[in-house]
Amino acid sequence: MIRVFLLIFWVNKVFASVVIIGAGLAGLTAAYRLEQAGFSVEIYEARNRPGGRILTIPLGSSYGELGGNCLNDGGEALEIKALIEEMGLKVFSHPYDYVDRRYVEDGKVFDYYDLFQTAPFPDEETHARLIKETHKAKNLGEILDLFLEGHEELRFFMEMRMRNYEGSSTYHLAPQYIESFWNFYKELYLIFLEKDKKKCFFRFETIKGGNQQLIDALVKKIKGPIYYGYPLRRISKHQDKIILHFEGGEKISIDTLLLTLPFSTLRDVEIEEGIIPHDQKRIIQTLQYGTNAKILLPVQFEKTPLLSGFNYTRRAVTWFNAEHSVMTLYYGGKEGIFDSYQPILEKEWTAIEMLFPGLALQERVEPIAMSWVNEEFSKGSYCNFGAEDYFLFHQMIEECGEVSKKVFRSIDGKIFFAGEHTALAYPGTMEGAVESGNRIARTICKARNDASACHFH
Repeated sequence: MIRVFLLIFWVNKVFASVVIIGAGLAGLTAAYRLEQAGFSVEIYEARNRPGGRILTIPLGSSYGELGGNCLNDGGEALEIKALIEEMGLKVFSHPYDYVDRRYVEDGKVFDYYDLFQTAPFPDEETHARLIKETHKAKNLGEILDLFLEGHEELRFFMEMRMRNYEGSSTYHLAPQYIESFWNFYKELYLIFLEKDKKKCFFRFETIKGGNQQLIDALVKKIKGPIYYGYPLRRISKHQDKIILHFEGGEKISIDTLLLTLPFSTLRDVEIEEGIIPHDQKRIIQTLQYGTNAKILLPVQFEKTPLLSGFNYTRRAVTWFNAEHSVMTLYYGGKEGIFDSYQPILEKEWTAIEMLFPGLALQERVEPIAMSWVNEEFSKGSYCNFGAEDYFLFHQMIEECGEVSKKVFRSIDGKIFFAGEHTALAYPGTMEGAVESGNRIARTICKARNDASACHFH
């Protein structure tokens, strides 16, 4: 009798099943960790590839990142770097010179430095005054209009800086983003006017060989099946089972569901009444996503340029890879919404030639672009928060001994959420995706009363 009980316990532990929707970084991380803890896992992915919004593209003899790029957008990025090391991969660090920033206006090239000559000094008194404005401003844009009144050109470029970083216009961002703006503004002011050489270089950290390397490594490690070409179309319930309905008519009955797809696409899934609580249904419908886009240009120079920083057309911020063989044009806000890169590139080319004399496109290697808002299974780049929902997305609870955002809590111990949008510290980043995947795997373990198995991170 004891032997039978032990056998049943072992079978239940090893074959406890979790179905994950989405084979992006969060979903793959969670699957890998759950399998380490003894769970069986199945992944269903709408696309015909893994990786979600991580997408490394070969270009000539090099490559570029159409999706998630810089690891240190997520601060020290401790969790993703630990995972990278665990997968046997390496971090590549490339310095960019902050001082090397130029822009084109009215057919002329100017130094970014010029914009700060009469700019407001970033003292603590000014900072405190801007913080007070968050209590009455409707959005970040209203605060920046007040702060940079009379500095129209600087206002334009700080708009571009925030728009490209957060993905949306400052008029669509909550006033609380003032802290993010202030950090950028103060840093640039000190660099350009006080010439603080210690801060003149920004290190762009990526995975050596391309960020897709991490996706491919996780896919190889995961034992359970990954089903591609399975868009989720409906979620229903029958008795105590969750029923998933996929495009094409296939459906499965499951006990535990982990949703890692962005809410921009989850809102297209029909969810039976009563499954999702009201406050969570609301955020599925209202969570904002940026409209960031990239055009990757395979380029060559008559002579390798000395330029190594971030320079601007009127629409995009530009940078090169370490070999100066791939140029990235990076867009946000309405500029990131397009169907084809050719008309955009035609508008940009004159400014590009002015910024980078001697630059030409490589022959027989086509540019490639991605407007993420127009990608069917993303419908946006990464999340950000509007004024109405900012505080809703920052209420915390403890669940199974893990801190999480209240609106992303589990439902009846059966439905869980992960993804960059659920991250605690760095939403909208690859670090946030990994952190959420690690954390939700621990939560599921503890929800199954098996905390001893959660030995990872």
